[in-house]
Amino acid sequence: MKKRRKSYHTHKERRVREKGGGREREFGDFEMISSKRAFFLNFFPALFLFLFSLVLSESSFTSDAQLGISVMSSNSGVTPVIEKTYEPDEKNVNGLIQAGFPKEKAEKVLRAIGNENCCGPQIKWLFAHDLERNKARNELKKHESCFTSEHTDYDGYANVWGNQNKQPDAGRCCQSCKDYVPKAPNYYPCNVWVYCPKEQGCFAPAAGEFKYQDCWLKYQHDPIHVHVNMKGEYSAEYRISHPTAPEMVDWTAGVVLTEEEFHRSEGDLNHTWSARSHWRKLLADNNR
Repeated sequence: MKKRRKSYHTHKERRVREKGGGREREFGDFEMISSKRAFFLNFFPALFLFLFSLVLSESSFTSDAQLGISVMSSNSGVTPVIEKTYEPDEKNVNGLIQAGFPKEKAEKVLRAIGNENCCGPQIKWLFAHDLERNKARNELKKHESCFTSEHTDYDGYANVWGNQNKQPDAGRCCQSCKDYVPKAPNYYPCNVWVYCPKEQGCFAPAAGEFKYQDCWLKYQHDPIHVHVNMKGEYSAEYRISHPTAPEMVDWTAGVVLTEEEFHRSEGDLNHTWSARSHWRKLLADNNR
């Protein structure tokens, strides 16, 4: 007796059996197709979709790169992770610098969340970004030194404005910085203080009056590399553009380090000109 080879369709086996001179057939739900035909019918559409997806992803990457969007592959290699960045507006960078943030922080937040409605949302983002670090720092013991520096004005975010914290001398101003209790929403510690020791008040190239015994309590991200607004003697060029400026900086300033920061720095501070100092110099040059 001659036997026929079994064949299959994609969902259910179809069997054909012959008995004697007659035939008995059992049919599935679908028409029988050969296994080779089934292979090609499934393979070619899948291959087409794969090649089409490669072309699409290549064009998307080019477009995203032109728009300033960074595209990174995920660990699985299946789902891409897309991180959009923005171009910082110089006006908003300067606005955040005036609020007491260094230039690199200002540019970082503007790249992360954009320039829209600056600068409330951007400052809120900066607060949240350093929150856990600040809370941890506040638990550390402070070093006793005040690192007092005469004829100096340090930059920083103002936790307490000078007219709200009158102190009889620079030493008491430093102590008020050590005693400061960080508050929500940022929990910034006080690690920089700036004091006005002049009875006639202190000069600063900013709007407002800065009076005798004003004690500013400020925060800087890295007080070991403290950012300086003004220090020592004003240049002749600066006094031409600022006629009311004295020969020497009026202010006295200092830094409060933790014990860990003190030992890491070996008690040696690295003074760095702040972005605010450079910006003011540019304004002075433009006004001449």
